[in-house]
Amino acid sequence: PPESGAAPDAGRGGDDAWDGSPLQGLEDGEFLYFVHSYYLVPEEPALAASRSAYGGVEFCSSLWRGNVFGCQFHPERSGPAGLRIYRNLATMIGPLAVDGRGGS
Repeated sequence: PPESGAAPDAGRGGDDAWDGSPLQGLEDGEFLYFVHSYYLVPEEPALAASRSAYGGVEFCSSLWRGNVFGCQFHPERSGPAGLRIYRNLATMIGPLAVDGRGGS
């Protein structure tokens, strides 16, 4: 890992960039727990829901399109920010389960 000692955090592309996404309500620069030294480079840059930087390298730290969300960080180890992501996902999934599209 780079020698900088700085922990990666989440960054976004504007004040409302995360509205309606699993990241809604997180602050720009919010702490998220990363443990891996690899990252995804999406073919479509618009898929990146958040970008992070570590050791001078900026990378896609989460992506989102429709009902698919993936993240490089670990929400379960990211404290209050991770709990917010899980709450957001539960809220987004809830209506799908009620109307029969969620498979329950």
